[in-house]
Amino acid sequence: MELENLLTGVLEEIVRDRKLPGVAAGVVNCGDGEEGAFASTGERAPGQKWGPDTMFQVHSVTKLVTQFAAMRLVEDGRLSLSDEVRVHLGEHWSSENLRVYRGKKIEGEPVYERVKREITVLHLMTHTSGLSYACPWGTPVDEMYQSSYAKAAAMSERETPQQLENRLSKLPLCGQPGEFFNYSASTDILGRILEGICKTTLDRVLDELVIAPLDMQNTFFAPNGMDSSSIARIYERSPVGDLEDITDFELARDAKPIGGKGLVSTVADLMKFSAAFMTGKSAKGVELLSKESIDLVKTDHVGIIQDRICSESSAFGRFKFGLGVAIEPLGFGPGFAGKGSFFWIGFGGNFVSFDPQTGIGIVFAMQVYTDIRWDDCLYSRQKIAEAVYKHHANSKERGHSGQPHRPPIKTSAQETRETLEAFSQVLARAGAA
Repeated sequence: MELENLLTGVLEEIVRDRKLPGVAAGVVNCGDGEEGAFASTGERAPGQKWGPDTMFQVHSVTKLVTQFAAMRLVEDGRLSLSDEVRVHLGEHWSSENLRVYRGKKIEGEPVYERVKREITVLHLMTHTSGLSYACPWGTPVDEMYQSSYAKAAAMSERETPQQLENRLSKLPLCGQPGEFFNYSASTDILGRILEGICKTTLDRVLDELVIAPLDMQNTFFAPNGMDSSSIARIYERSPVGDLEDITDFELARDAKPIGGKGLVSTVADLMKFSAAFMTGKSAKGVELLSKESIDLVKTDHVGIIQDRICSESSAFGRFKFGLGVAIEPLGFGPGFAGKGSFFWIGFGGNFVSFDPQTGIGIVFAMQVYTDIRWDDCLYSRQKIAEAVYKHHANSKERGHSGQPHRPPIKTSAQETRETLEAFSQVLARAGAA
């Protein structure tokens, strides 16, 4: 109850300061047996409060669930990180049939170079495949992706995952596979590989490997015609600050199951998922991932990230990247998470974080799209984590567990802010991700 009251106070401050309609948060603690907590404030819809089982769109947090499923297949020996994409999806993904954009000739004709190596599952899971997104990043390749996605959105029927995969294979790469990090549609391609291995659609794959074993009863891909009144309203903030309800429009966009977005879930379900991603086990003690696999996920596979975003913010280069997760190498001390924590963010401002040192997981639900949505999200992360970690430290000092108190790793508030804001720039530019 103490932690719940603490969370409630923090969320009330967030809603007041950021002028949000309502938010919710959950905390799990796998480190010393202390119970977790849920809290909310404001409304998920006019006249309706957020609850632990309130459904909401998780957007790119879908990627975490897809990556978890992929690691289960790796453990089963049905998938390898070194597998070439072409082996699973066909020769249209062969290096011989792909090309890397390198610029234009004086007369405006595009210049391409051959692809030096095959794209692998590891490249997909670390966003080093050379693929891009429909993002306004200003390069000719980005413009090609934007045009391609716009044409697909204009189709009378929703694009299938196979059509998406085939369409992306025809676009040029923005760089050589394995040579630099670029947030992209790679997880959508990974989802297609999982479908091929399991010989069924991705929604069934994720249900079998993740959702059902964790008893995530309210997690699924939103179907066409879903009753929008059953989920938290999705808002877009206008330049003058007004909120417009765009829920029906958003539900229509993510009708087909793909690896990178589209899941609906709840704070309660994501708390179960957070615990499983830290311990490898379900609430019933069934092992889903080994410690070795979890260590592999949170191990740096990219090094200091070098990509075109670094030219705009050197702080982004302080992040490292595991298998589908961003890793904080410095730590935030009493702030958001400790050294080695990993996390991911969804487009509506929601996030899930995992701290392997303390066993603390944090889930945050917000559904507001604005030009400053990452400012809202990062502010919320910092406020919640500061309260949670302070509570965690105080509990240990009071003798809540027999473990010795571990002093927090200290970094400056400025470093914390710069690091979080730099990472958010990548996702903020990803449009509908």
